[in-house]
Amino acid sequence: MTPIAKTSLVAKVPTVAKTLLASALLTAAVATPALADDYSRCGNVPRDRWMKIEQVVAKVSERGYEVRGISADDGCWEVKVRAKDGSRLELQVHPVTAEIVHTGRDD
Repeated sequence: MTPIAKTSLVAKVPTVAKTLLASALLTAAVATPALADDYSRCGNVPRDRWMKIEQVVAKVSERGYEVRGISADDGCWEVKVRAKDGSRLELQVHPVTAEIVHTGRDD
């Protein structure tokens, strides 16, 4: 009877397969934050702790924006504004601190 050689499974896998596996794992690690939903921006704050709409409008206006609309969306206040340069923006505002956590174009 021939003795069984003690080799690791990794040693038996061809180099190309190892490279593909490493690439797939790296891609998954990098892409995972992009899959996180908007709750990661504002957290999951209970609604009874949120600032009132009037307070959020005042805070955003103090920063020089003309508020055009406001609604609750994905754990944040979503505020549609017009900037000083006339551009239309959509701000995601933290419901407790009124910090602007994300700014995007309002299409």
